[in-house]
Amino acid sequence: MTIGAALRAHLLGDVQTAAMVGGRAYPLRLPQKTALPAIVLTRISETRVAHLRGADALARPRYQVDCWAATHDAATQLGALCRQRLNGFAGTWTDTDSPTTSVSVKILIDGEQDLFDADISGGSCRHSADYLIWHSTADGAV
Repeated sequence: MTIGAALRAHLLGDVQTAAMVGGRAYPLRLPQKTALPAIVLTRISETRVAHLRGADALARPRYQVDCWAATHDAATQLGALCRQRLNGFAGTWTDTDSPTTSVSVKILIDGEQDLFDADISGGSCRHSADYLIWHSTADGAV
């Protein structure tokens, strides 16, 4: 299980978000000719916590969550659903392929903005937000 995959599953686990985007949540980029609204998840950076005795089993990636839609209102609405689902979340994500694999998670929003891209689907709106995802790992790796 990667944190990106777990983040996608967590977002799509929300009934309202899933109703809006179906399964259209992608890593890194929006595929060509994708129906909107859709979500794109991008790992922007990752910080690993260390101490004098070596690496610790704590990481803090920054994920950008882009909510694409045909209108500003729809992009903003999807962004608000993602913010409600993510910001302040503290809990455990379990790997559906391996129920014995789980990770403790704490998520905080770090900023958001509204954008317009004339090249996407003839002109599309995007609500973009950055989230800091603190998580533990058993061996210090994602």
